Amino acid sequence: MSENSEKTRSGKEEVTVIRSSNGQKMEQPIMDYASFFAGARQVVQELEQLKQKEKELESQEKQLENSLKVKQRTIADSIAQTVKQRGDEIAKSYDAEIGKLQEKLGSCYGKLIEGQVNSLLESQDNIF
Repeated sequence: MSENSEKTRSGKEEVTVIRSSNGQKMEQPIMDYASFFAGARQVVQELEQLKQKEKELESQEKQLENSLKVKQRTIADSIAQTVKQRGDEIAKSYDAEIGKLQEKLGSCYGKLIEGQVNSLLESQDNIF
């Protein structure tokens, strides 16, 4: 059957409707039932093949979606791990710098106290 034809029943007789180039219907009775049924069988086989192909494509789509989800999770986990690792490195670096500054502060505070003690001792020496 061609793309612009269809099968209908007109009264008691089965006919093939053929559309002309301007879209008008032209009904013609089926004369060769063998070729008609061969064509119908071919169309049914094509339909079954298309249904099978659709199932295969749906299955492939699901597999690809699952694969994509796994890759997205892997990337998200990798990013989270990298961010945590970098955050830990930054915190460690800041802690080290704070430790150095506290040591300097302690040293300066010690020198300040020592200077005050020496100053007090000198002033006591001057008093006596």
